[in-house]
Amino acid sequence: MNASQERLESTASQADERRRPERVEPVSEPRHGDHGTLNQPWRAVVALIELVVAALAIWGALWAWSNGVVTSTMRGTGGVEPQFTRYYGNWVAVAVGFGLLAGFLVLDAVRQLARAARARAKRQRKRRGDEAEPDG
Repeated sequence: MNASQERLESTASQADERRRPERVEPVSEPRHGDHGTLNQPWRAVVALIELVVAALAIWGALWAWSNGVVTSTMRGTGGVEPQFTRYYGNWVAVAVGFGLLAGFLVLDAVRQLARAARARAKRQRKRRGDEAEPDG
């Protein structure tokens, strides 16, 4: 080989080294069921608070709906008294919003309770495992 070919090959190999990614250590995947801080017993308290707020939201939805629907009676001739029901869109929208909020809060409360129950079950499994082992 002549000198120019050697320089060309060395330049090509240097360029290949620059393009290669650095060696990255693989990140260890969490084991199945090992969720770190997701399953915590305090989530039961959060679920209880969410259920109380959901109950208040349902009460707010009923209150807004009663303000949004008004029935009026007019004096008519010939003994006929027609009744009219008037819907106020802003109050009905607020009622629907409160209802949706209550639904989402109940859904999240169920999720929080499931997470709290898993944490409690995990802690009990650890205790049973510790008791089964001899003190050595």
